[in-house]
Amino acid sequence: AQVYGVEETDNIRIETVSGTLSADAATAALAGNAYANFHTTQFPGGEVRGQLMLVQDNRNSQGNGTLVFTVTLSGANEVPPVDTDAFGSGRIVVFADNGTFTYDSEYVIYN
Repeated sequence: AQVYGVEETDNIRIETVSGTLSADAATAALAGNAYANFHTTQFPGGEVRGQLMLVQDNRNSQGNGTLVFTVTLSGANEVPPVDTDAFGSGRIVVFADNGTFTYDSEYVIYN
């Protein structure tokens, strides 16, 4: 299950998401094959999207520890690209513990 939190003030939206990842999803993220995508009523297919980029791998020799990813969000990254003024960034921390993967993430989106 995922836990969502959203705060909106003026033209800034802060979204937090926590949950569990499958081993396949964690492997895809490490291989550079994972992305974040935010949908809105105006853009139901997605308004801003970005590839997760690994910036820190703090796992020990048993594979336990943390992985830190960042993401830059843009309408130009949507497939197909969308024309929007929205943009943002995010940070995702994945906790690896004996083959179980959980994560906490925070995204800031500007409109």
